[in-house]
Amino acid sequence: MTSPRDAAHTLLAHGEILAAWRAAGATPAAALHWTHEQVRALRRLIQDPEGWRRLLQVHASGRAQDSWLATDWPTGFDELLVCAPLCTLVNFECARCTIGARQQAMTCAHPATVFGRIGAILERGDREALLRHLDEVEAMLDPTASRRWDLEHGRAVPAE
Repeated sequence: MTSPRDAAHTLLAHGEILAAWRAAGATPAAALHWTHEQVRALRRLIQDPEGWRRLLQVHASGRAQDSWLATDWPTGFDELLVCAPLCTLVNFECARCTIGARQQAMTCAHPATVFGRIGAILERGDREALLRHLDEVEAMLDPTASRRWDLEHGRAVPAE
C-alpha cells in the first residue's frame, strides 16, 4: 500500500484511493479532493515519458476482454479509477454525482463524458490532447467554477 506521504504523488489503486477518501471522512469534499489528487497523479504519469509508455501499455492490456479495469491498477487501467471516490460517494447513481449531474446524468463510463473521455483519448494515444483534457477535468472538479460538461464538444463550459 502507498504511504500517506506518497499518496498525493502517485496514481493510487482502487482500494488505496477509497481508503484515502474514507480516512478523510468519506465526505463530498473529500471525494472531490481525492479525485483531484488522482487527476494530478495521472497528469504526472502522462508527463513522464516512461510513465506515458507504461500507461498506454497498461491501458491496452486486457481492455478487449475486461471492460471493468478500474480495480486492476497498476496492471490494468480504466478511467473510472480516477473518479472512484465520487462514484462511491453516490453509490454509482450518476445523477446524484456533482459531475454526473452536470453532464446530463450520463455515466462517466461513456466516452463523451468528463472521465470517459480519458479512455477515448488514451485509445488514440494522443498525449497532448489528454493533458489538455485534464485541464477540462480540473475545471469540472472546481466547485467554485460553476461549470457544466458540453458532451458534444468534450469540454467544460459555464453553467447557464
